[in-house]
Amino acid sequence: RILSNSKAAVNDDNGTGNHKAVYTVLYYKRKNKVHKSKGVSKMDGILTILAPPKSLVSLTTPTGTAVVGARRESEIASQEWVDDSILNLGQYEVEILSKV
Repeated sequence: RILSNSKAAVNDDNGTGNHKAVYTVLYYKRKNKVHKSKGVSKMDGILTILAPPKSLVSLTTPTGTAVVGARRESEIASQEWVDDSILNLGQYEVEILSKV
């Protein structure tokens, strides 16, 4: 699932489980397990991650339309993502552009 450039998350919420990270991203829908991003249109999006214990991840368009609704993704939520990281979220491949 995790493809590149992640580091352990720092949960700065004093144990309340409310640490939230928001990133601007590019994403595209993968066609199959052996996929290639060359020549595929990538769309702008917003990735929102609630840290454990909630571990909820959602992907939306810049206008707020849900692409992938909030879903429990422990592996993704337990990471602090840096620019240019790539991850898989359901049927989408997501590239982190920057943290908001």
